Amino acid sequence: MNQVRFVPISDILIENEYLRLDTKIEELKKSIKAIGLIHPLIINQENELIAGGRRYSALKELGFEQVPVVVVDQDRREQELISIDENLMRLPLKGLLLEKALNRGREIYEALYPEAKKVELTPVVKTKPEPSEASATPEDMMEDKVDGKASFVEVTAQKTGLSEGTIRSAIVREVKSSPRVKEARDHGELGAAQTNEIIKLEEDEQDKILSVVKNLPTKEVKKIVKEVQENGADATIERILSEEAMPKIYADFLTAASKAYRLCGRILKQKPDCPSSRTTEVLENIATGQELLQKLSAFVEEFEEEPQDAAPTSLPSYEEHTPSSALQSPETSPLAEQEASVDAPITA
Repeated sequence: MNQVRFVPISDILIENEYLRLDTKIEELKKSIKAIGLIHPLIINQENELIAGGRRYSALKELGFEQVPVVVVDQDRREQELISIDENLMRLPLKGLLLEKALNRGREIYEALYPEAKKVELTPVVKTKPEPSEASATPEDMMEDKVDGKASFVEVTAQKTGLSEGTIRSAIVREVKSSPRVKEARDHGELGAAQTNEIIKLEEDEQDKILSVVKNLPTKEVKKIVKEVQENGADATIERILSEEAMPKIYADFLTAASKAYRLCGRILKQKPDCPSSRTTEVLENIATGQELLQKLSAFVEEFEEEPQDAAPTSLPSYEEHTPSSALQSPETSPLAEQEASVDAPITA
């Protein structure tokens, strides 16, 4: 392992695009004051900082003139890989930044070690990040031995604690997403789960359907992608645009109803005991739901029979048929919590 030595901080050059110099350094400064610097900076033979951007900024703000460094003597690709590894573990990246760094790391790794297993770049659907306490240092990575069999995904999973599925999904999203899809994600209009479905299409098809899938639930995006695969993007878009738009309140009802039905199924399958003190409350809500659903069914059926300009029967008041236990404020009701979870953005 390379020896640690001290150099003037003013001699260190900042030329690396991966360095995060001003990201959350206040806590790091407190740590350095309390226990000193645990991991030295990493520089190359030209004094360019390869890893340790946050540590560099903290040391500079604290007034250090001499700083500990490890000097690496490796080619530019290996230096870039060290920088990427540093970013992945010192302060974990998220979203598009994570995907870009992982894919670039894969490209370098597979170029440096052509005998290693290649990452399969076909779209995958499910991503479930797995938190881990595993940690390693860039210095450890410099000492890692590649046996010619492990893929970049396997090596990175071992180093970072991320699951192989999470890493592979992130790489595939970066490779397969069109620039416009990435832009939509950057604006918060698409999440990773929706993108996993969209990238099953060619980039030109992704761009064609983008305007009609933004902000849709993953389940709806999946249906549209399947239709595009069967009928083509143009026909699918024409069909969607020709449909009469459903008022949001009905879309919200369908989402909430789907959740309620799944909960009913889970209760009937698991058969948990219902506390005797709450049985009346549960039965009241079931009876109220049955009554309201019958009235709602009759109301909606009228639209199949009446001319479009006919005035439909007024909906029954919810409060008139709701047990007192369900009359909570919007902020505290279970339905409000349910709706909040539906509208929440999806993360990888």
